[in-house]
Amino acid sequence: MKKIDEEQIRQVLDYYEGQTEDEAVAEDEAAFTDPSQAVMIIPKELVPIVRALLARYESLKVKSPPSSGCRNRKRAATERNSVKPKTRNAGKH
Repeated sequence: MKKIDEEQIRQVLDYYEGQTEDEAVAEDEAAFTDPSQAVMIIPKELVPIVRALLARYESLKVKSPPSSGCRNRKRAATERNSVKPKTRNAGKH
């Protein structure tokens, strides 16, 4: 986990304390309309597990080389996992 110093904490506090109520509401609403994000309600006992999973996901994202696109990854995974049909030699037993 990345550590933050007092100056960074002060900057975050200043940002949120300086927001108007309308700006805060707009920021909250924008978070729910981002198509790349999802909001879920989970049992509290799963929170540490989900946090660990997200941290692992983020660390893998940083280490992974740029991909050539989701479609190509799906195709490669399908090809790796597909079972090749067995061919029979006609007439040979």
